Amino acid sequence: MTQRDVTRPTTVGAGVAGSWSPLADQQVVLEHVTPARAAFRRFLRHRLAIIGVVIVTTIILLAILAPLLTPWPPNKIDFTTGSRHAPNAAHILGTDVSARDIWSRVLYGGRTSTVVGFGAVALYLVIGTLLGLAAGFYGGVVDQALMRLTDTILAIPPLLLIIVFVSVVGPSIGSVIIVIGLLNWGQTARLVRGQLLVVREAEYITAARVIGVPDRVILFRHTLPNIFGPLTVVATFGVATAVLLESSLSFLGLGVRPPEASWGNLITEATSPVVLNHLPWQWMPAAAAITLMVLGVNFIGDGLRDALDPRTIRRG
Repeated sequence: MTQRDVTRPTTVGAGVAGSWSPLADQQVVLEHVTPARAAFRRFLRHRLAIIGVVIVTTIILLAILAPLLTPWPPNKIDFTTGSRHAPNAAHILGTDVSARDIWSRVLYGGRTSTVVGFGAVALYLVIGTLLGLAAGFYGGVVDQALMRLTDTILAIPPLLLIIVFVSVVGPSIGSVIIVIGLLNWGQTARLVRGQLLVVREAEYITAARVIGVPDRVILFRHTLPNIFGPLTVVATFGVATAVLLESSLSFLGLGVRPPEASWGNLITEATSPVVLNHLPWQWMPAAAAITLMVLGVNFIGDGLRDALDPRTIRRG
């Protein structure tokens, strides 16, 4: 017996019993590809999604390694160089109006934006998922009450309500995360409810109810994993939205309190026509960072949506 006879799988129906053929080998491989692995392979074939992963990972690593990448603390004033100084050897992106290093503030501002983006999304995913599960699973009065509450939240202009809330509570990272999380869970709740209305009619859910499985076990062990894919897509796009909202609030002076570094705080320099036209290094680095972060997250969201789309799965 040769080595190939030992290592190749044997398949009945692929010619003579016990013989090997490439078609039989392919059938065996295909039988062991799980849905998660197939979705991961489709994601890897999405070039823009891979570019997005590289962009977002790079930004996060730059923010984490900020103390190693710049000798300047974000709030340190360099009296020797002066304010609004052009890029030089000491300050590769120049200094701002308060003689602080812009490169340092862009790096540390990335920490603020990523914390707000991921923190706000985590908060409203938890709220929206719990309310959507309750509405879709129990139905009836519970469904009607939760959906009317959701419709009310969705009918309110979010940016306007966020501005009012932050004006009352006070600008800070915590208040921005809380207000974005409390006002953006509506879409998640409706998505989870819609998915659950389909999943709860499945035979395995009916069987679990018949044998007396508790509701919390059915919800979190048997139904939630089946809607994890759409939730992942919502989360990625939500991060981009939260980053833009934080930057908008900081630009308006209602986000992170100065002198703490934030991308929105940095682009406030662009409100001056002199800075906008003649001092581009004052605001362009932060604007570029916001653009790259939002594009990267959106690319990842597109890749996840295509990888988890049932129509894409049927096409192979």
